[in-house]
Amino acid sequence: MLKEKKIILLSPTIEDGGVEKNLYNISNYLVKKFDKIYLISANKDKLHNFSNKIDFKFPKTNYFINSNRLIKSLIFFFLLLKLGFRQKNSIILSFNNNILNIFFAKLIGAKIIIRSNTSLKSYIKNNLKKKIFNFFFSLADKVIVNSESMMKEMKIYFNINAKCIYNPLENNEFIVKKSNETINPPVYFKNTLNILSIGRIVKQKNHILLLKALNNIKNKINFKLIIIGDGEEKKTLESYISKNNLQKKIDILAFKENIYPYLKSSDLFVSTSNYEGLPNVLLEALSLKKIIFCTDCPTGPKEILNNGRFGSLYPVNGIEDLSKLILNYSINKKEYEKMAIDGFNSLQKYNFDINCEKYFEVIDSFI
Repeated sequence: MLKEKKIILLSPTIEDGGVEKNLYNISNYLVKKFDKIYLISANKDKLHNFSNKIDFKFPKTNYFINSNRLIKSLIFFFLLLKLGFRQKNSIILSFNNNILNIFFAKLIGAKIIIRSNTSLKSYIKNNLKKKIFNFFFSLADKVIVNSESMMKEMKIYFNINAKCIYNPLENNEFIVKKSNETINPPVYFKNTLNILSIGRIVKQKNHILLLKALNNIKNKINFKLIIIGDGEEKKTLESYISKNNLQKKIDILAFKENIYPYLKSSDLFVSTSNYEGLPNVLLEALSLKKIIFCTDCPTGPKEILNNGRFGSLYPVNGIEDLSKLILNYSINKKEYEKMAIDGFNSLQKYNFDINCEKYFEVIDSFI
């Protein structure tokens, strides 16, 4: 039987990444549980990712789709006020821009559950920010995080007992099926070390580290790197590629709805982030038994890779460390294969239904 409580999902901006994939998965699961779900966002272009049973509220115009996050947040807030969700029996689940959403929830007297998905170390840079976030986060009725490391951070920074719910990983049969789709045109070479990196091309993801690491060893191994993503740092990467004559070895592809064929066809997946939450793409790489090299950044990679048992961890900004890892892998591939298999066998705790159900249980506890 469907619950009759009104659920409002808030996501002022919907981009192309792991946070958004979790938003789609959790939203489309919750629609099976509740009679009425609203989702409010400034990104009407993402409507196709959601169940048609969700009542999607967005600006009528397409003008704001490519606006920056601040503009989208302002439009989003005015949209909330215009829609008039002034019902105290509503329950809000916030996926990003939590301070704004907490303010709105308190304005209308609604319960609010926030999902914090990025290491606090990445944005709590001074005492003023700490006090601001501490004040607002303490007003939330529940805080959900996606890793045990973030749960510890929430306790240390704000003395908040957050609930850890892992990102729901899509069913492995689904992933394997999607991975069998053809890549057209082909992007990888035979008799080459085929390397893949996926993520928004922004400073946080630090793709330039991978380019520099590969430039160090370009005369020692034959490789092909594919980077999949979009973002403001793309021109910086393209400039480095051109200056170092790497055009034949490195391609940057736009965001792909289906990344699984690229993962399946690669030999090695590399992540270079300065910080993360619980990166979906590492789980997806493990689901296809890929070798992973990843920065030991806060918060999720060490947890996913079990302190380096399921993939190799190297220091943030560790250019030389990554160069050595790639060289070693090109010579001794066999020693890494067991890590990938062990990682694949560890994925049960990210089970799709189990973790989506945990979101329902948290919401249901306020009904």
